[in-house]
Amino acid sequence: MQPQSQPQTLTNPYVAGSPLTQSAMFFGREDVFDFVRRTLVGQHQDNILVLYGQRRTGKTSVLYQMRHHLDAKYVPILIDLQGLSLDSMSGFFWELATTIQRQLRRDWQIELPRPESAAFAQNPLKQFQEGFLEQAWEALGDRHLLLMIDEALRLDEQVRAGKLDPQMFDLIRSLTQHNPRLNFIFSIGARLGQVESKEFEVLLNPALYKEISFLDRPSAEALIAKPAQGVYRVTDEAVQRIAEVTSCHAYFTQLLCHSLFSRYAGQMPVLGVQEVESVLPEVVERGTVNLKFVWDDSSLAEKVVLLIMSELAARENRAIMEEEIGIALKSHGLAAPENEVSAALRDLVAREVVSRVEGYLHKFSVDLMRLWLRQSQRIEWLQDQHGEELKAWQAQVEVAAPIAAPRRRGLVLAAAATAAAVLALSFGVVFALPRFLPGAPAGPAPEAVPTTPAVVYDIDRCETRPVPGSDGKVVTDTCVTTIQSESEGKLLRVNMKWTARATVRGLDFVIEKGDDVRNPNMVLEDSKGNAYFYVDLGGGAIGKTSFRNGTTVTGWFLFPVPVLAEPPLAVVDRDQEITVGGIELTRRRGG
Repeated sequence: MQPQSQPQTLTNPYVAGSPLTQSAMFFGREDVFDFVRRTLVGQHQDNILVLYGQRRTGKTSVLYQMRHHLDAKYVPILIDLQGLSLDSMSGFFWELATTIQRQLRRDWQIELPRPESAAFAQNPLKQFQEGFLEQAWEALGDRHLLLMIDEALRLDEQVRAGKLDPQMFDLIRSLTQHNPRLNFIFSIGARLGQVESKEFEVLLNPALYKEISFLDRPSAEALIAKPAQGVYRVTDEAVQRIAEVTSCHAYFTQLLCHSLFSRYAGQMPVLGVQEVESVLPEVVERGTVNLKFVWDDSSLAEKVVLLIMSELAARENRAIMEEEIGIALKSHGLAAPENEVSAALRDLVAREVVSRVEGYLHKFSVDLMRLWLRQSQRIEWLQDQHGEELKAWQAQVEVAAPIAAPRRRGLVLAAAATAAAVLALSFGVVFALPRFLPGAPAGPAPEAVPTTPAVVYDIDRCETRPVPGSDGKVVTDTCVTTIQSESEGKLLRVNMKWTARATVRGLDFVIEKGDDVRNPNMVLEDSKGNAYFYVDLGGGAIGKTSFRNGTTVTGWFLFPVPVLAEPPLAVVDRDQEITVGGIELTRRRGG
């Protein structure tokens, strides 16, 4: 009787968390290796290189693969500073020598005597350079020793902690200057500004830098599909969904694919979008440590912005306007000081937590971050934890408001008066300030004082064009007659008419605004023949359009549904979605 065969156990090829030491699961980064090959050798002296990037973007994996991508004259040695004690100068140089000796024997079959720690006690640099390196040069022949210092910011941390002398960096610089066959690559964290020791800055000043960020799309697609060949096939739609959720982030792509393989290998021959969606909760949970690190590393303003963005993009990782964040803050009873949100967005973009899509639009760089925030954080919790700081925000806003409001009101009234006067002089047309305008007089408008504007744009042009990036068929008709501004470029009146029409998912939308000359709530930026105007139509409606030499160049408008009254949209019993000018709008049920 033959024993019953046991089901074959499939080994998961994806690596979730550990650096890739083998080349089989390593994809992409050819741009990094090309940078190293091109820049490592200088005309007179070899260069120090610095690889930097966010946590878990694959810096250490790149260093492990370096030996397969360089000229044979280089002998790369990986020095992981996380594994060294770094408690003294003598200890550092002894551990450095020991690591080099061990890797030369293991990876290159080059034998050197084991360094003795006592020999480094008196003069560690001299012992390393004249004792250890001289033996290494003899064994290496004409080859170069490439020291790849991973987690190099630990040196900076230990210097600031008082465990290493700041002279450490001078000694390393001395090594590079007096050993033409000794090369250095430093790997550091995402923020170049994290280097605080002046001596470390001096060491890195002449270095050449290369960022390690997300994988390019072809490499990410290869990582998703190739390791699973022969076990299952991932549909094109599923590959697209994985790329959307991870943004081709190397670690999160590996993590998601690891979960897919663990659940479905040997169970299904083809994996689609449904299978990808089914493992997302598990992936978010498994990635919590790294996602929480991003959260913990964020300032209060950044945390507020992230939570508001996750609320606004509750259903999908859509692009969000900065003004939407401000409106949403008010719904939570919060107000941020001027430029606080803009500064937070800039920092989040610099850290690659958020991506700038176009102009003033932002979205999460990695959708898993949005999903984790939806699952693990709440704006109310942040209010409980940081109530006093958020109250201080409110106080700053309240102090600034009485100062800013009269100025804005004055600008608006001056804009209206100036524009009305100009139009009256130029075209024989007289306009009165609308009574509904904030700060407008209750009685008849005062007589306009003739003013000669510094800039007059006579457009007299209409155009119809599709709006790029729109969902469905969206067409805008824009007619602009005249734009006038004051000399400082702060005041603007526009006589214009425009229409946006869209058919999205079978729903017809028509948005119209007529003779806008009655609405002077506009601010102009003018430079060398270019006019950029921002329109505030009230109720949160805003827009921006630019003109150059009489031609409409670009434009977008964002209109919350309550403002869309010409003509009114039909009230329906379900949500409606529309994208106008690349801006996604949602018309809520019964809105």
